[in-house]
This record gives sequence, structure tokens and C-alpha cells, in this order.
Amino acid sequence: AAREVAEAVVELPQVDLATYVDGDAVMVVRSQGRASITHRDGRYRYEAIEGDPLYLLETIDRLKQEGYVDAEGYVDDEALFQATAMAEYPDSCKRLWQAFHGLTRHAPDVIVSLKDNWCFGGKFFGWLTPVSSTHAGLNYHNSVTFVMSTAGQLPGPIRVGDFQKAIAGIGVP
Repeated sequence: AAREVAEAVVELPQVDLATYVDGDAVMVVRSQGRASITHRDGRYRYEAIEGDPLYLLETIDRLKQEGYVDAEGYVDDEALFQATAMAEYPDSCKRLWQAFHGLTRHAPDVIVSLKDNWCFGGKFFGWLTPVSSTHAGLNYHNSVTFVMSTAGQLPGPIRVGDFQKAIAGIGVP
């Protein structure tokens, strides 16, 4: 049922992509294609089934040439993060994997990422303020932010989960 829901909702003009779990893979569905993401030992494998829905094939080819991809196609997590931090879908393999594996107590059957200028909720919310992005959407516009500090130079880019360690590294308690 999750596959059918994901395939149906990506036909809606508001939907950028949909994801669901099939066996040991997170499946990514867009109107432009399908792919799977698997995880093993802190590494991720992205396999395009049709098209390249997360626009990762070129990046993974480059990482393979640089030695970050093993013989089975699994990519080093940190190398993949650094290579995709400014991409259309930053850190997408890890973010999508975690969304179904441990991020929440009760994993959803399907996760939908909406296109910019769309949101899900009551009409009253849209009346209160113009909507220009979707909180926690998978694309770059809805995924990144900036940090400023007078305490020192922060490394960049960093994941939200590494933020406390990064600011502690420049002396901020």
C-alpha cells in the first residue's frame, strides 16, 4: 500500500517526491524517476532504478573516482555529506534513511516532500502569512541555514547533530 500511495501522490502538482520503505531499502519516487537507498556500517548506497530522482549519480561517480565508494557501491557517509551539502537535496541519503529508521518512535509509511510555495495544513495558516517554503522539506532551500559567531571560525558545512560539538570546539559552552 505504501508504494501505491507514494506513486499516486507524486502525480500531484504540489509534491516534489515521496518515500517509503520496501524491505531493507528506502524507496524514492518522483515523477522523473525512482531510486533506492540502503545503509550498511555507516555507509549509504544510492541506486537509480529509473532516472536520477535525487540527482546523485554524477556526485557518486566523482566520489568513486576519489576512493569513497566501496566495491558494492556504498559511499562513505561523511564524504557523501560534504559532497552534497550544497546540492539540490543536501545529505539526502542519510536524512531519508533516518526518517524511517530511528528518527521517530513510530516510523511513517510514506513521507512526502512538497515543492516550494506549498504547505500542508488548514487554510487559516495560509491566510496568516504567505507561504514561500516548506519546513523540513528535502530540497536545499528548505534544508539549510547559517550560523554566525564572534567566538571563532566554525567548520562548514555541519549537520544539525554536530552543531553542539562544533560550537564547543570554538569555546562556546
